[in-house]
Amino acid sequence: MGLSIGFFIIFALFGSLNYATIFSITPFMNETTITIIGLLLLTGAMAKSAQIPLHSWLPGSMEGLTNYKIKYNFFLLFIFFFI
Repeated sequence: MGLSIGFFIIFALFGSLNYATIFSITPFMNETTITIIGLLLLTGAMAKSAQIPLHSWLPGSMEGLTNYKIKYNFFLLFIFFFI
């Protein structure tokens, strides 16, 4: 979310996402605005790559069913059905 908001603010302020355009206009911008954009981009990148303070979503997403688990569950159901 922070990454998207950061990019939207960059596009709204600079009118482009081109690095050359952004870096040529940046010296004339408010320093607080540039800091907020940088923090939003950093927070978004950290959340996307599951860095330490924002990693709580990663274990839950890795617990999904795999082909092995599905086959094993069908195998158990088949065996217990006939026992």
